[in-house]
Amino acid sequence: MSRCAKCIKMLILLSENGKMSSIELAQELQTNVRNIREYRKELEEARFQFQSKTRSKGGIELENCRIKIIPN
Repeated sequence: MSRCAKCIKMLILLSENGKMSSIELAQELQTNVRNIREYRKELEEARFQFQSKTRSKGGIELENCRIKIIPN
């Protein structure tokens, strides 16, 4: 899967699941946590906003954005 495809898939996962940890995202996208940080940075440059929380109930979530996938 290309880098662009993984960024889009990350948006979809966060939209569908709400908050997810970097580890969960890395597992779903078959990559590593470092790449998740890079994808997030690229998406932030495209003006997507994220909210992060640390600790046991932490994770990354999209802020004020829902993506709807319409099947063919």
